[in-house]
Amino acid sequence: MPTKKPEPVRPAETRWVSLQDAAARYGVCVSTQRRAISRGELRAGRLGRSIIRIRVDDLDALFRPIPSARTITARRSA
Repeated sequence: MPTKKPEPVRPAETRWVSLQDAAARYGVCVSTQRRAISRGELRAGRLGRSIIRIRVDDLDALFRPIPSARTITARRSA
């Protein structure tokens, strides 16, 4: 009886978006994203001469939450 090879384990799919899609998602200008890329704050990939894509995970890391007054007060009392 032939044995079946197990399927290879694939890492989670990485989602890439265009600068325009990222701008619409986060409400920022495409120029702001380009500046973040040039400063090294945001990683991006290029395909050919003009297609630039950004990983959604990198965008989420760039836009970190601002702590509220409650979280600051809770930290001080701990």
